[in-house]
Amino acid sequence: MLAAVLDGDVTLSVRADAAEECWRIIQPVRDAWRRGDVPLEDYPAGSAGPDG
Repeated sequence: MLAAVLDGDVTLSVRADAAEECWRIIQPVRDAWRRGDVPLEDYPAGSAGPDG
């Protein structure tokens, strides 16, 4: 994909305004995770998932 973008083929990329909107939505979630407001539960790969 990177090679296509560097060659000027932007068919697989998103528009700048769409990318900015995605970050506007997701950044508060990332900040909450970093602060520990919404803890992420770790679990081993291949398992049934976290106990909760």
